Amino acid sequence: MKKMLILGIIVIGLATCGRGADYDGEGEYVAATTPPIIDVMPDDMGEWLAAAYDAFNPFHQDLTSLQNMMVENFAMWDLAYREQGIDLDDIFANIRAYINDNPGMDEAGFEAALRRYFAPMMTWPDVFAGFRLTRMFQQRQDDAPEPETVDIEGIYDAVLLQLIAVLSGVSGEAISEMAYEIEIMMRVLRIDKDLDEFIYAMEGSDIIAAAKWMQALSAIQNQKFIENIQTEIIEDGRIALLTPAHFMRAHGFSQIWNEQIQDFFEQIQGYEHLILDFRYLAGGPVDFFIDSIMALIITEPMAAYAFQFMVLGDYAVPFTQRLILPGPQIPLRATDRNIRPIHEILAAHDLYEFYLPDANRLQYGFRSELRVNPAPLARFDGNPAFDGKIWILIGQHTFDGGAIAAWIARETGFATVVGEPAPFHAMIAPTSTRLRNSAIMVFMDIFYATDSAGRPLASGIVPNYPSRPGMTALETVLDMINQ
Repeated sequence: MKKMLILGIIVIGLATCGRGADYDGEGEYVAATTPPIIDVMPDDMGEWLAAAYDAFNPFHQDLTSLQNMMVENFAMWDLAYREQGIDLDDIFANIRAYINDNPGMDEAGFEAALRRYFAPMMTWPDVFAGFRLTRMFQQRQDDAPEPETVDIEGIYDAVLLQLIAVLSGVSGEAISEMAYEIEIMMRVLRIDKDLDEFIYAMEGSDIIAAAKWMQALSAIQNQKFIENIQTEIIEDGRIALLTPAHFMRAHGFSQIWNEQIQDFFEQIQGYEHLILDFRYLAGGPVDFFIDSIMALIITEPMAAYAFQFMVLGDYAVPFTQRLILPGPQIPLRATDRNIRPIHEILAAHDLYEFYLPDANRLQYGFRSELRVNPAPLARFDGNPAFDGKIWILIGQHTFDGGAIAAWIARETGFATVVGEPAPFHAMIAPTSTRLRNSAIMVFMDIFYATDSAGRPLASGIVPNYPSRPGMTALETVLDMINQ
């Protein structure tokens, strides 16, 4: 009788629940407080109770919340597998099994599990859909040195003290994760500094030495940021090279960078070729490229067109409105403000590179554009700032605005793009979900965006011409010019 009473209570509780997570109307999924319905009753009552208990596990709840959000909103679920072999069903199943195998797991362990199994989506430079995660309230690990154990006597540098405070809470797997991110940043900015010094200092709990290493790196990074615009005359009177380190805006510096670009344009008047090297462009809004370079050169409006498709879930709806309604400038704004079923879009437009099986998951979509208008300068008497042929170099370290700039150049014919495919991390329709129990924020693009031919932008920006065998992108362009 007692066994039947327990069973009845549990069944009643399960019957009242819906899916594992519900949308709260405020931009996040809320983990359910009751487990999902178990369809099949195991013969062993102990196994059944264990399954019911697992459903109440806070990390299972968070994982279910994330899975529901992605199933109902993430339009590139199938594309992830086809493009990069990322099987999201397997990822969620593996994380769920890992939670079961580690009953003593804490928030840091759950975060580590997410990072380990979602690594195929977060590995640079092939980050898929801008996927990343961070824990909102970083908790100190048991084996991390406490602040009072760090000797800071005689240190009065506020920045150094702040770095010491941050690094003293990092240990274990977090050291290698931090080192990996630093390595990527150094590679993109082409900073030559011994990363092993930082790793050895952290692993040896020499927090002060690690903090000083980070401070020196930050100084180099700041200098790279300031020295944004690099110019070179490759062949006098004929070929010029312009290399921006990034597309960032900065009060007091943006005007200096603009003047440097315009001075260079004035210097190369009459040249035949201008090469824009974006191979190591560290990111920033594409507006910099549009306002400071492209708009000064074009003589008539140009537009790059794209299509965005979606699974119309609770997350996709508000982001759809953001793209369609007037508001803050974003890279790809809707042009027709008309969300239509995907079959209507495919019938109305010749998307010859669209992979038709993907339409089985997608439901609606709309056309977007990025329009660029001429902005001639008085110093050039209203004429184009440059009147020759333009080339753009790209590669696997062309990030954010640099990739969008290359895409615009290809779509509009503004420039000929040469090099290697560039990853597209533009976050066209970025969203985030907070996993309530673990305080982890997960960010990703939820729309399936394509170029005007239907090719997914998440597959990367493909150049007009790849680098020739045995040649860099720059060597390839020079070879093409001289042939």
